[in-house]
Amino acid sequence: MREQYAHGNHSIGVIQPGSPGPKVQGGSRLIRGLIIILISALTLIGCSRSDERDNHLELLQAQIDEMQAIIAEKDAAIKRLTEELAERESEDSSLDEAIREVPWLDKLNVYTEWDKVVIRRHENDPAAAIVDDPLFLESIKWLLHIKRAAIAEYPNGIQTDIEPYLYELYEGDRQYVIRVVERGVIEAGRDRWYWEVDPGIHLPGVAFMPRPPHVRHDGLIAKMAASGAVRRGDQYVMFSSFRAQSRIAPLTEGRRLEEQPEDPGEITERFTFYYYGEELVMDVYDNHVKLSDATSDEWYEYEGAGVQFTVEAG
Repeated sequence: MREQYAHGNHSIGVIQPGSPGPKVQGGSRLIRGLIIILISALTLIGCSRSDERDNHLELLQAQIDEMQAIIAEKDAAIKRLTEELAERESEDSSLDEAIREVPWLDKLNVYTEWDKVVIRRHENDPAAAIVDDPLFLESIKWLLHIKRAAIAEYPNGIQTDIEPYLYELYEGDRQYVIRVVERGVIEAGRDRWYWEVDPGIHLPGVAFMPRPPHVRHDGLIAKMAASGAVRRGDQYVMFSSFRAQSRIAPLTEGRRLEEQPEDPGEITERFTFYYYGEELVMDVYDNHVKLSDATSDEWYEYEGAGVQFTVEAG
């Protein structure tokens, strides 16, 4: 209780013990505000930490998913390679067993030096072609290399888009016979023993044997593109459809001339294409190309021909 005592014109207030002190205006509001701010701050910190934790968990889960996908891919690759290895081992075993029965099959590799190859369409074919040029024989031996036993059965007879050929291989006085039954497959050693070899095994037949009646290519460019072999001077021979086509293909962008140019210059390179017994020649000049067969010539203007037509395709 506050009592007042008069003292002149002034009064003096005395606070009695046990009485409440003076009130502080707005004090409780300030404290409540501080408490709210503190709670809000703690809530925000908690939310921030929760979001950060969630983001971290999502990142870890994404990494786990990625690793699981990689593991699944590796497992599939291992399974595929294991199956391929087992298949190759089985094929190698088949080839080894065949070689034990027919030892000369081991000669069908890239190391045997053949002295001569006779190509026929069938036994006793009067139109047989004899190949004894070392450049051709060097290329042919790569076609003959047995890779593995071919998984091939022909319950309804052999069906293929190529002409079948019979090759007689000569090593000195010894003769070995194989049959080309389809692209990359030969029959050798015994009846119905099929072996996988180079896909171009039929191309020596395309190069040297007569053209089948149903096969037709008009024009020198078309014939060269369909040739069985292409020869570059005395450097090499290739039995390769890709090499023949890529060698002649750029000429379709050249300009055919009505007559021979006055001064084409010197020949920089000569390529010979072998198309069903025909020899077709492509002479390359600096800026011109001449195509010829046994009866005709064709001249083309092609800027930079001396470079374009002599670069080897990749």
